[in-house]
Amino acid sequence: MKRTFLRTVLLTWLILSGFLAPVQVSQIGPAQLSADPLPSDGVVVYQFHRRFRCQECYRLEEMIKSILEDSFAGEMKSGELVFRVIDLDQKGSERYEKKYDFFYNTVIIVDREDGKDLRHKNLEILWQMLDNEKAVADLIKDVIGDYLLKE
Repeated sequence: MKRTFLRTVLLTWLILSGFLAPVQVSQIGPAQLSADPLPSDGVVVYQFHRRFRCQECYRLEEMIKSILEDSFAGEMKSGELVFRVIDLDQKGSERYEKKYDFFYNTVIIVDREDGKDLRHKNLEILWQMLDNEKAVADLIKDVIGDYLLKE
């Protein structure tokens, strides 16, 4: 009994002091897979995550959306550039891990030509750059810009 009480007090203290962030139930669950087709010629930005997402994962998603809307609005509207958020715990999504050779949360930008993936870049380094939004934006814009130019 005494041990359970001490654990409860310690856990409460850790949460209140900010060492542990409680999981928000509203954020648990699979992402909705888009039925929209991928561009035959263009760029796909994938953000892959697991079912239980941390605040940084949501923050990165919002950053990517903002970057794409601000810098590539025309390409997004035309369908030449699309953004997909994929829950890796959802049935059928394991094919992405095999195809792009990764295991955990990451962002992968894919250049497509004639309906096939021509090349891709894994931007797993973004997780280390989250405190520098300009660096995140610059990296994403550089890769997408290169792929749109087909260099």
